[in-house]
Formats: sequence, C-alpha cells, structure tokens
Amino acid sequence: MNANPIELLSMKAEAGDLSVDLEELTERIWRDLHGKVDPARVRQVLVDLLPQYQGARILTFVPILMQRDAIEILRH
Repeated sequence: MNANPIELLSMKAEAGDLSVDLEELTERIWRDLHGKVDPARVRQVLVDLLPQYQGARILTFVPILMQRDAIEILRH
C-alpha cells in the first residue's frame, strides 16, 4: 500500500508531544509567499520538517520555526 503521506495526515500533525496545525500553517505560508507556491508543495515541505522538531523542549515556538524554515526552503 503506497498511500500518500500527506493524505494520511489529519488537520493536526502529531509527533510525540508536538502538535502543529498543518492546515493553518500551510495557509499562512502560502499567503506569505503571495500564492506563488502550490499549497500541496508547502504542505509537503512542512511534513518533511516535522521530524526535525519532534524532540523540541519548548513547543510554543515550533510553528514559528517551521514557518521560517519552510519559507526559506520554498524561496530557493
């Protein structure tokens, strides 16, 4: 079974104690990039970034850090 990992994720991606609203974050990044990047590509970048933040001790800033990293990746 080769299901698309993006389709398997719920509105909130949970990795350990990390809970990030990918739908909201995708929309925010898409707007920040003025709609120039496909939302599916934005979401895939966020899914790829999730494992980097699984061990984060301060979870409050994870969405902000993910947004910053995703924008940097997508601008290149």
